[in-house]
Amino acid sequence: MKYSKAFIHTERIPNEKLDATSHKLCIQAGLIHQVSAGLYNFMPLGNKVLQKIETVIRQELDAIGCQEIAMPIVQPRELWVESERWNAYGKEMLKFKNRDEREFCFGPTHEEVVIDLARSKVTSYKQFPFTLYQIGRKFRDEMRPKNGLLRGKEFMMKDAYSFHTSNEDLDKEYNNLRTAYFAIFKRLGLKVIGIAADPGEIGGDGSEEVVALSKFGEDYFIEEKGEVKKIEENEVAQYSATHEIFRGIEVGHIFKLGTKYSAAMNFNFVNKEGKKEPVVMGCYGIGVSRIVNAIIEQNNDEKGIIWPVAVAPYQLSIIPLKYAGSEFEAVVDEFDKAFTNACVSTLVDDRDQGMGVKIKDSDLIGIPFKIIIGRRFNEAKEFELEIRATGEKRVMVYNGEETIKEIAALIHG
Repeated sequence: MKYSKAFIHTERIPNEKLDATSHKLCIQAGLIHQVSAGLYNFMPLGNKVLQKIETVIRQELDAIGCQEIAMPIVQPRELWVESERWNAYGKEMLKFKNRDEREFCFGPTHEEVVIDLARSKVTSYKQFPFTLYQIGRKFRDEMRPKNGLLRGKEFMMKDAYSFHTSNEDLDKEYNNLRTAYFAIFKRLGLKVIGIAADPGEIGGDGSEEVVALSKFGEDYFIEEKGEVKKIEENEVAQYSATHEIFRGIEVGHIFKLGTKYSAAMNFNFVNKEGKKEPVVMGCYGIGVSRIVNAIIEQNNDEKGIIWPVAVAPYQLSIIPLKYAGSEFEAVVDEFDKAFTNACVSTLVDDRDQGMGVKIKDSDLIGIPFKIIIGRRFNEAKEFELEIRATGEKRVMVYNGEETIKEIAALIHG
């Protein structure tokens, strides 16, 4: 991609009115654009990151037999009345009437819809177990949205739902999903911990949060008797004299729902003896758009974002001293084509800007590797390779395909 053709709009000065580092950098690096409080456009750079996160999630879930579906964000009142949550969920549920005066809501979660789907197709114990998931939009009418994607009103979420004939079978899938979660976050470059949690509004018999440590996290934790324990914000002062307080961002949450929803919504299966039993369920969420901020919180410096290669919008920036009509144009195009063929995504900075501006934008955006091509290339085929995360700089001599393979191997790890 040529920078001059890309819809990239960075800002020189961060907005100091914003609290979270990740929120400042999301705006400054041109990842998102605010539409209204808690509502954001994902611009091309941010959308690329989002898509790469989604790809990692899909790969890990598909590998353990989960199957992807897509459900509507608009949901009818009738399903929520069945589950007895229409009035219980709270003001975060945005409700409305259509032209026929039927009541609907914008889905804050999808237990009701997925149960309605499953119960229409599955009746026999022989058809269990199975796990369905989607990656899609949710809407919760937060009273005080803040910190950008960390607490928005509309957000991207991966929600999975497993269906079983016994608690023992649920336990197996719960552990499978838990293992997959930690594999996902490792690939995304996030440092996370698992913490036993209150099921809250979702309910069920047990749950666990997956938390990315961050000083701007909204959740507070202490370590007590060898275990990490979540505390409320109003308890921080009480514990601070005797415990180290640390903060984190909830990026995943898994629940053993049991038969809470299936019993309420009459979702049963016929067992081997021909008797009906309520289906046993689990549900498993990942805050996909929230992960963008969480990764930035853990991967940044005074220059900007430091993306892990797996989620970077571009893996390599190619920065020539000059481009259009210059002696560097042909070699830059050669590099671009060669790296594309080597499955390395590149951003060619072909703008008529000074080298300093180009390097600052590459660092702000967080591209993991950059190639800087200057006068020494004409003289000795020399260029500079810089690694964003470490600041390491290597002077290299271009030797055709051999050089491309060497750098591509470094980028792909």
